[in-house]
Amino acid sequence: MSDHTEALCGNEGSTCIIGTPRDCVGEECGSFIPALVFPFLALGIGLFVHPISKKFRVPYTSMLMVIGAILGVLGCSVEMALLTESLKIWAHISPPTLFFYVFLAPLVFETAFNTDAYLFSKLFFQIVYLAFIVVVAQVFLVAVWQLYVIQSPDWTLFTALVFGSMLSATDPISVTATLKELGVSEQLNTLIEGESLLNDGSAVVFYEAFLDAALEGSSSAGSVIVRLLRLSLGGVAMGIAFGLVALCFLAAVYEMFEVEVSMTIVVAFLGFWTAQSPSMLSGVICNVISGVMLSAYGKRLVSPLVRDPLQKIWELLSWLANTIVFVYAGLLVVAYIWSCAGDPLQWFDYVHILTWFAYLNLLRFVLVFLSHPIIRLGNKWYGFKEAAVVSYSGLRGAVTLILALEVGGTGELPSSVRSRVVVWSASIVALTLFVNGSTISTLLHWLGLDVPDPVKEDFLWRARAAMLECTYEILDREAVEEYTKYCSWSTVARTVVPEGWVQEFGKLKKALLAMHHKDRRSRTSLNRPSSSAMSRHWMDDVRTVPFVAMPKAVVGYVAQEIAPGHDSSSREAAQAPGDEGDDEGSQMATEEKENQLAGELEEEFAKIKINQQLGGTLDVEIRRRFLMSLLEAARERNGRSLQLV
Repeated sequence: MSDHTEALCGNEGSTCIIGTPRDCVGEECGSFIPALVFPFLALGIGLFVHPISKKFRVPYTSMLMVIGAILGVLGCSVEMALLTESLKIWAHISPPTLFFYVFLAPLVFETAFNTDAYLFSKLFFQIVYLAFIVVVAQVFLVAVWQLYVIQSPDWTLFTALVFGSMLSATDPISVTATLKELGVSEQLNTLIEGESLLNDGSAVVFYEAFLDAALEGSSSAGSVIVRLLRLSLGGVAMGIAFGLVALCFLAAVYEMFEVEVSMTIVVAFLGFWTAQSPSMLSGVICNVISGVMLSAYGKRLVSPLVRDPLQKIWELLSWLANTIVFVYAGLLVVAYIWSCAGDPLQWFDYVHILTWFAYLNLLRFVLVFLSHPIIRLGNKWYGFKEAAVVSYSGLRGAVTLILALEVGGTGELPSSVRSRVVVWSASIVALTLFVNGSTISTLLHWLGLDVPDPVKEDFLWRARAAMLECTYEILDREAVEEYTKYCSWSTVARTVVPEGWVQEFGKLKKALLAMHHKDRRSRTSLNRPSSSAMSRHWMDDVRTVPFVAMPKAVVGYVAQEIAPGHDSSSREAAQAPGDEGDDEGSQMATEEKENQLAGELEEEFAKIKINQQLGGTLDVEIRRRFLMSLLEAARERNGRSLQLV
């Protein structure tokens, strides 16, 4: 990695400190350590920003761009020793294709590898149409808008087509995350993700072909078409070759974690570099094809113990690349705005940012709705509401930024073109992330697409109820084990049982009853001896009671909560079919049983001093089940039996 010798926008007198390159060449610049400062700083920023974005539901990449912009302001105005040196290196990075080669490969391959291959194949025709036909139309319409409406100086047809190609690559990661969170149709989610995956490939192919033509100065339509075919078809062939090699290799090894993971990394990076540089083909297309092949046929060849870690590793690599790219984009935008203010950037260039944002959204809506009959072909689930979501999900992201950063470092293009490409592209990415990404959930609610299917919702609640009941049964067994009975069960409850599940306790009760009354074939039944005595006391909500009192107070609570006869609902649950009520004698017997239960529990608590060990608060249902387990243990030890239900 080396520095450009030219200042940003050619402005040697810029007041932006990082806008001018370091005054050294080759070995005079010293060690490579300053170059490592910025990427690790960016990753450190990501470590703090990620949990904050989750908590406040703000797009993660948007926050990174804002912090990157703040870092750019500091870099332009304050001398920060080693950090300033590092920011200068990255602001004038050379060669400009470094970002393209290092960061684009993992982003594209991770998306392809984690694609749902089955749904992707079902929607292949619609995805290809959106990723190629619609992209072609968008590239040329963006170029027309730039040449005949915006009319910036020094722009040619091919530079306008380069800009249109960059803005045609979508990255709806925040939209698809929201769709998954709200449980929206998986077909819709796959359609949006698949379109983003393939149009990354098509947009980059157009970008490379038109950029070569722009650098040559003059090219015929025939030569451009030949270049497009070579890049795309050659990339497909290269991707198939690397995919087949990877499949054969994965079929030959088993339970070799390092080897299997390394194989996917080699395919992603070596395949991208081989196709892109020596072969002069499309590395993006190569990664898309090889990634989809491994998703469809390779995952079944990966050892079972390696599959989940492999997926997490690629999600981590994608996260690392996204974090550095978006922080760097915010930094570079500020450096360009600061260095290029007045010449070549004018005040109306910043107004054009809003113009571009509105035009791109309107253009996508028009193209998607005009394509409605084609996309709906064979997909009855696809309607105008879904078309609105597809149109609104045209966010721009890391691919657009990487291509813009490469253009920014291409010295053969005029500085007026490079500065506008970087500033406009990064600003459009930020606007789509902030506006579209933050409001997609509101659009889904307004369209009524966030309401889950009743059948699916009922199934999910039944599954959740069965899982929760099974969890409580496991806690029951562990509560009386010799080495676990002294644990803090409040901590166990918070760790094991998802918080949202106990907040919806009323729905869980309804689901449990549905399993009992409507689904006789279900394995989970309220009549099972191990759970019937407890499950009949499910409450409509969850209450917590401090568990720091003396055993007698706890015993009184237990006698009130567990023993039958404390209210009408408990009596109904405790009565056998055909019983009509309790007479005075049975009431006295019940009180005697309660006193006997209280005595046994008090003895048990005195033995193990459980009141001092637990502390804090316990969920009422877990406490009920835990104390029932203690009672059963006391029965086994003392040979006594109480008929509670």
